[in-house]
Amino acid sequence: METPVNAPFTEKVRIEFKKLKEMSFKDKVEYIWGYYKFYIISFIVILAVTASLLYSRVINPAPTTVLFISLNGGFATVEQITDLTTALEKRLIYEDANEEVIISQMLIRGGDMTAAMMNNTRITAMIAAGQLDVFLNDFEMLEVHSLNGFLRAMEEGMLINLNAMNPAAFKQIEDNFVYISHDFDDGTSIEYLAGVNIGKSPLLTGLGFFEQDLIFSIAVTTRNLETVLRALITFFD
Repeated sequence: METPVNAPFTEKVRIEFKKLKEMSFKDKVEYIWGYYKFYIISFIVILAVTASLLYSRVINPAPTTVLFISLNGGFATVEQITDLTTALEKRLIYEDANEEVIISQMLIRGGDMTAAMMNNTRITAMIAAGQLDVFLNDFEMLEVHSLNGFLRAMEEGMLINLNAMNPAAFKQIEDNFVYISHDFDDGTSIEYLAGVNIGKSPLLTGLGFFEQDLIFSIAVTTRNLETVLRALITFFD
């Protein structure tokens, strides 16, 4: 018995149930799969997508990155980076908050131009997206990032805020200011505060980092400036 195409919905349901009632179990399975497999597959897909979204956004959402640090100069072991990440998270993130600090180290040795270009492309994309907050550079990479326009000058307002946060730590920060000057084609030049040398800061030396020139600089498009300043204070606190 065929179900009339133009029959009311309730009538279609009644006829379908009547046909199923008269079938064996095997015939029922074959009939349902043959006529309704598209709807069954669609339902399973929708259910799986819904469950995945529910799990990732409600039950177990990914942590929010409150600070992304790009380590492009100097050297740190995996263990030291892990220890530094943990130390910063303890001081910057409130207890039980679903947040994280990320430190990404890019090592470029022996004039590896391919690695340098890949790193520059990656950083350019992150700067454009506003994902990167802090650079830890040696002097060579500081100059490169400055020329590329990746760095934000530390303005007077920032310094006032740092001093207000922790005067004792600010005194150490002030003693480690790093300035960069740029010469222009018209013969003029400009000097600006590009960062702070944290290579001998209490936090790094306490974690076993060997003394090195490591300049803490602010990414020009950071969206987490308050956390960045708190992190800088943390290195000297």
